[in-house]
Amino acid sequence: MTTVLVADDDADFRELVRIVLESLGSDVLEAADFSQAVDVARAAEVPIALVLLDYFMPGDRETAVEELRKLVGERRLILATACDDPKRLAGTLKIRRTLPKPVDLAALEAAVRSLNGVH
Repeated sequence: MTTVLVADDDADFRELVRIVLESLGSDVLEAADFSQAVDVARAAEVPIALVLLDYFMPGDRETAVEELRKLVGERRLILATACDDPKRLAGTLKIRRTLPKPVDLAALEAAVRSLNGVH
């Protein structure tokens, strides 16, 4: 089973993504800010296949992203944001993958499926 960490300060967004991911058979961990995302990733008892991160959350985003990169790996990080230029924001954090908000559910599903089995 795939475990996904959804880090977003919008509880409704986290719930929607959780419902979709659980329907795909994923376990979902949630965090409401950058610090909590790192804490949840550290405490995870199973490998995290994907971290879906919002850019505009409380906390030190650069430090948290660097720590998450160490904990789960570069390929597992995806930036989800409603800004006009998500690739530019992702570039500031050296995150290669983005999902614009509102998130296209088919794109989210494809992202999760593409990471199944990646260690």
